[in-house]
Amino acid sequence: MSALRAAVAITGTELRRVARDRMALFFIVVLPIVVTVLIGVTIGSAPDRFRVGVVDLDGSPESARLVEALREAPALNVVGVDDGRRGIEQGVLVGSLSAGLVIPAGYGASVRAGGPVPVVFVADPAQQATGAVRTTLAGIVDGEGVTLAAAAFATAQGAGDPATNFEVAERLRGVQSPVEVRVEAVGPAVPDTNAFSYTAPSNLVLFVFINTVTGGGALVESRRLGVARRMLAAPVRTSSVVVGFAVSRLVFALLQAVLVVAVAALAFDVRWGDPLGAILVILSFSMVAAGAGVLVGAVARSAEQATAVGIPVSIALGMLGGCMWPLEIVGPVMRAVGHVTPHAWAMDAWLELIWEGRGVGAIWTELAVLAGFATVLSVLAAWRLGRSLSS
Repeated sequence: MSALRAAVAITGTELRRVARDRMALFFIVVLPIVVTVLIGVTIGSAPDRFRVGVVDLDGSPESARLVEALREAPALNVVGVDDGRRGIEQGVLVGSLSAGLVIPAGYGASVRAGGPVPVVFVADPAQQATGAVRTTLAGIVDGEGVTLAAAAFATAQGAGDPATNFEVAERLRGVQSPVEVRVEAVGPAVPDTNAFSYTAPSNLVLFVFINTVTGGGALVESRRLGVARRMLAAPVRTSSVVVGFAVSRLVFALLQAVLVVAVAALAFDVRWGDPLGAILVILSFSMVAAGAGVLVGAVARSAEQATAVGIPVSIALGMLGGCMWPLEIVGPVMRAVGHVTPHAWAMDAWLELIWEGRGVGAIWTELAVLAGFATVLSVLAAWRLGRSLSS
C-alpha cells in the first residue's frame, strides 16, 4: 500500500506540474482541438454541388436544351453569367465559380445541320474540383452529342435532311430505356458516415502519440535536475517512481483522446461506433503512447532532444500508419511496413468501429497487438528509467 500511495503521489505531482506549464497545456489541450475544428470546418465547407457559370451566346432552342440538361444534373449548381467569357474567367479566378461553360453563337444552327459544335470549358487546373466538374460537364455534353451523332449518321445514310433526322433522334432518345449502371464501392464505405469520420480518429492517434512522446521531455528535466533521484531518498521504491511517471503520461494521453472524441462528436456529428470498442481502443493506444513517452524520457539527454527527435519520428510513424492517408491506397509492401507501427493497428480498429459499424468482437486482434506494443514499450521504459535512477 505504501508503494501504491507513493506512485499516486508522484502521479499527482506530475499532473500538477504539467497543469502549471502553459506551453504544455497548449500542445496537450488547445492545439488538438484547434486542428480538429479547422479540419472539420474545412471538410464541412466543401460544397455538395459545384457552382458552374454558363454563358449562352446562341439563344437557340438547342442551346437552351443543353443549359436545361446542365441544370438537371444533381452535382451542378448552374448560374447564368452576364459578362460573357470574361465574367466566367473572373469568377473562376476569385473562386466564386468552380468552372464555366461557354455555348458559342451558331450552336443551334450547327446542331441542326449535323456539324460539329465546340463548346468552351473554363476552369482553373490547379483547383481540386476541376477534374470532377470537367467529367460531369463532359458527360452531359456528350449526351447531347449522342443525339447529334445519331442524326448525322442517318443523314449520311440518305435517310433525310439533318433537321428532320435530329428531331427524330430527339424523340427516340426520350423513349429509349436508359442503361442501368451499378456502382460498387471498393473499400470501407458507410452511407451514414461523414467524410470527417476518417480524419477525426487519425487526428486522435497522431496527436495523442506526438504530445505524449514529446511530453517525455518533462521526465528528462526531472532526471537532469535530480528531482527523480531525490524521490528515492524517501522510502520510495524505484518501481513507484516509474509507475507514477507512466500513469501521469497515460492520464494526459487519455485527456487528449477524450477531447478529440468530444469535439468531433458534438461539433461534426462523428459517430465513434461501439462505445466499449472505442473505450478499449483509446485506452490501449494511450498506453502505447504513455510507454513510448516514458521510454523517450528515460533515454533522451535533454528536453530539447526529446522534442527534436520525438516530433519528426512521431509524424513519420503517423504517415506510415495511415494517419495522413488511408493505407488502402498504398501498395501491399507499404501496407505491411505500415503495420510495423501501432498507429496502423489503431486506425484499423477505428475503421472497423466507425466505417464498418462493427463491435468490439471484430477488433480483438487490433487490441491484442496494441496491448503487445504497450507491454514491450512499458517494460523497456521501466527498465531504462529504473537503471538511470539507480545508477
